[in-house]
Amino acid sequence: MSYVNQNDLSREIGPTDLAYLTGDVSGLVVNSDRVSHAISSASALINSYLFGIYDVPFILPVDEVIYQLSLDLTVSYLYEYEYRETFIPVPIIQRKLSAIKKLIQLQKGEIILLLNPREDSKKTILLNKDSIINENYLDDM
Repeated sequence: MSYVNQNDLSREIGPTDLAYLTGDVSGLVVNSDRVSHAISSASALINSYLFGIYDVPFILPVDEVIYQLSLDLTVSYLYEYEYRETFIPVPIIQRKLSAIKKLIQLQKGEIILLLNPREDSKKTILLNKDSIINENYLDDM
């Protein structure tokens, strides 16, 4: 299951940059196969970190956190493919590392998604590290 699509990526980085990152030096034609591979790689990484904590693959529409993680990872994969023989820009490396850090936080339960939790997973929502509320509290509101 893919959590983003080529249109999402085009909005995120622009159609010309997307074409560049998929190998077209003119910036006009997007290599859809390369985009699909990057999207699949990002989705697989997300699913591997969250397997057993959430029912993955997620059902669309996904939580905004998963959507943004998928965008960040997909963009970083596209840069890795295109810049494999040179240097990947530092902001792209930081973007990927930040996404992986967030996946680890999700895996550890430091961040809880509101959509698609496993039935046997924790039933708390982390607002910040000092205030945890019980899921039933939200039902009473």
